Amino acid sequence: MNPYESIKTYMATNLVTFSPDTDIREAMNSLLKNKVSGAPVLDSDKNLVGVISEKDCLKVIINRDYYNDLGASKETVEKYMSRDVKTMDAGLSVTEAAFEFIHSNYRRFPVMEKGKLVGQISRRDVLKGIMTIEARNIEVTPSSWQNRTPVELASKTTHYKKKK
Repeated sequence: MNPYESIKTYMATNLVTFSPDTDIREAMNSLLKNKVSGAPVLDSDKNLVGVISEKDCLKVIINRDYYNDLGASKETVEKYMSRDVKTMDAGLSVTEAAFEFIHSNYRRFPVMEKGKLVGQISRRDVLKGIMTIEARNIEVTPSSWQNRTPVELASKTTHYKKKK
């Protein structure tokens, strides 16, 4: 049994979602209006089939000719969404989720329970959860990460080349 709270405590449950046939411009406007950086894409049976992010939406603009009108043709979320979606199980603790975020470039993960989407967890949500734990009580490495490579802190590396 994990001593830390589940991500269910901190995840968002009132989600903005899209269907694959949602107009991409409508999706972009909705992401902006709702101030979210991405949202799950669900089929007609409410199964998770993808995620559309701000980054995916930027591809819409980049893939067009520079001066081409964005409204010239109807394009859908399905064309631009990410299909290979990494998810988190609702039973994960906030510390396990923190390790997942550290080892990925994702800003958010859909949260699944019994094969169904139940929420979405972001880096910020996990940080809120971690901040509720007293520092001396945080297990350094969750048991599910025992054999993984540790994170190298950016302060320990340099991107500058030495002069010869």
